Amino acid sequence: IFIRFKNKMSGIDYIQNSIDTNKNEIARIDSGINEMRCRLGDPALNASQKASIEQEISILECNKYSLKATIDQLEMEKDELQGENPNSLLDEKEN
Repeated sequence: IFIRFKNKMSGIDYIQNSIDTNKNEIARIDSGINEMRCRLGDPALNASQKASIEQEISILECNKYSLKATIDQLEMEKDELQGENPNSLLDEKEN
């Protein structure tokens, strides 16, 4: 029972670490997007350069939404693990 409980807790910790890592990556992406948007205001940029920056921003936005979807999935997995009744582990041993 203890081993199953320990494995479950390490699974939750691993999932939480993955969630935190993805959130940090989203923050890094947001920072990059903001920096690129500031660069778009540079009057020295030509139309081609602006289009290239806008394309990079679009790609980063897609990556960000993909990471958000991954976080949602990880949160559901974590909730599933946390939602298991710890007493059911004891019941299994008694049977």
